[in-house]
Amino acid sequence: MTKWIRFEQGGKIGIGTLEGDTITVHTGDVFAGAKPSGQTLKLSEVQVRTPCQPSKMICLWNNFHQLAAKNDFQQPKEPLWFLKAPNSYWPANRPIERPATYAGKIIYEGELGVVIGKKCFNISEAEAGDYIFGYTCVNDVTAVDLLRKDKSFEQWARAKSFDTFGVFGPVIATGVDPMKLAVKTILNGKERQNYPVADMFFPPHKLVAAISKDVTLMPGDIIACGTSLGAGTMGDAHNLVAAISKDVTLMPGDIIACGTSLGAGTMGDAHNVVDIVIDGVGSLSNVFDQVLPSPYLLGAPPRQKKICVVGAGAIGGLLAAKFALAGEDVTVIDQGAHLAAIQKNGLKLEWHDGKVQTARMKAVNKAADAGKQDIVVLAVKAHFLDQVVRDIDSMLGPDTVVLTVQNGLPWWYFQKLGGQYDNHRLESLDPSGVLTKNIDPNRIIGCVVYPAAAATAPGVIHHVEGDRFPIGELDGKETGRVKELHDVFIKAGLKSLVLPDIRSEIWLKAWGNLSFNPISALTHATLVDICQFAETRELAANMMKEAQDIAQKLGVTFRVTIEKRIAGAEAVGAHKTSMLQDVEAGRSLETEALIGSILEMAKLTNTAAPAIEAVYALVKLLNKVMLLEGGGVKVEKTSKAA
Repeated sequence: MTKWIRFEQGGKIGIGTLEGDTITVHTGDVFAGAKPSGQTLKLSEVQVRTPCQPSKMICLWNNFHQLAAKNDFQQPKEPLWFLKAPNSYWPANRPIERPATYAGKIIYEGELGVVIGKKCFNISEAEAGDYIFGYTCVNDVTAVDLLRKDKSFEQWARAKSFDTFGVFGPVIATGVDPMKLAVKTILNGKERQNYPVADMFFPPHKLVAAISKDVTLMPGDIIACGTSLGAGTMGDAHNLVAAISKDVTLMPGDIIACGTSLGAGTMGDAHNVVDIVIDGVGSLSNVFDQVLPSPYLLGAPPRQKKICVVGAGAIGGLLAAKFALAGEDVTVIDQGAHLAAIQKNGLKLEWHDGKVQTARMKAVNKAADAGKQDIVVLAVKAHFLDQVVRDIDSMLGPDTVVLTVQNGLPWWYFQKLGGQYDNHRLESLDPSGVLTKNIDPNRIIGCVVYPAAAATAPGVIHHVEGDRFPIGELDGKETGRVKELHDVFIKAGLKSLVLPDIRSEIWLKAWGNLSFNPISALTHATLVDICQFAETRELAANMMKEAQDIAQKLGVTFRVTIEKRIAGAEAVGAHKTSMLQDVEAGRSLETEALIGSILEMAKLTNTAAPAIEAVYALVKLLNKVMLLEGGGVKVEKTSKAA
């Protein structure tokens, strides 16, 4: 086995073979009989470049049995592939760069790359080995949010071809049996992928032969062999790929990257080290830093904001702490022991990875003491909003933004919507009309909360999982203020995305809330328990199907299936929903926001919802009993009699 490397030293490009950390320098063409020059170099003395210069990189989709089985894909009759542009090619050991014009998710895929050694056309599978020079490691980087940004056309080339997104190298290994190889991807020291090349529908020899039937392959072309099971964002995006292998000529230096299998995912931490390891081939390592100084080309990070978080409970407290730790001027409004603890000791945030930070901030018990704000975050539960907004005017300046982070559907759902139900008031959420009267819809930005957290003690917030807060204007416009608010989240170390249809994302979250929350409250079961118990899993699915029928009549499209939504909840694990936490603490329940509002929309659209109606009746009665008795309900272990 030989490992070929391409490098730069003193401004000149060279080639050679690598053994350990020693390069034996060669002259000539690596694909046409290169010969040793007699010179050797240490790897530390050179800059590593891509091991060849492909004219094209061809990447496969749906090339693994595991992916097809998981997603019920049909086995393709021929390779399904797309191209990465040459400007994207990038070597090992150099940072992958976030595009200045893109602020969405970026995913990695560890793949095997087949490197073509000789020009070929219309060859057989038996002949393919004579035309394969060797194999390399590929990291197929994708701006995944662009793939389906336009619903009429999936933008593969655009999403895959940003500068630095076509990473391969550092070597080309010759004399290896690809069917014995396994591809591993390691992100920040944790293994995320480990899959065998032998799982491919089109392994390297068959792949090269099939593509060569209509495309001329040239030395240095790379074929990246496709992806298997991975992160949800990647799985959702891979729904449409044209089989174009009969239309493209491959040239010398082109690479066909063979794809990836289990565990492809999002690079979401502030600092990421991605290693693609193929034993027998090599190890491709690159850094990716989530540097977002100006994701929307605002010229600089957002200036310090005056932010008031109304309700410093689980999610409000999490936001208040993160914003304050990022340098924002934060005030919280709360009551009782929680307020007293924050005033005395600050707000302690316990992150899921064990990191504990204490944020200092102003803490008051009424809006009048908060003063004028740039951003007001309404983080109290929906049924307390009418009490909060009566004196909200004291915090509102001419340009103050009001961010709503409640569970369930918001009272403003039909405001600025247009169409048949424009400005319809949801009686279940705003029975007196005080919310509609006191908050101008032009101030509102909607937000969907995906993290799970809990207030575990006065002044203490414990983060369970998640850090995504998608946001959007009510009319779907991408305004300067929503872009700047996005940057505030990013500055705080949280994930955000400006959505053109915030209501569809709200429905996606509410879809689970309307089922898992009340079932959890009634049974005292955690998310994983509900999802793994056949009867409650079926009940949740029935409720979600009814809600989907309602939403679709309102023009909402769900981007995942019911089964995937349930699987996502199951993956959270033994987490108590917010409604179950309220039951155990004896607090009033978010009955109308999570369920009653859905039923009001069912009546509005003449949609039957018997399962939702039944669960709503039970939870509403539970809430009444708790309020009358003045206490909560908690399951505790009993000691066995001696």
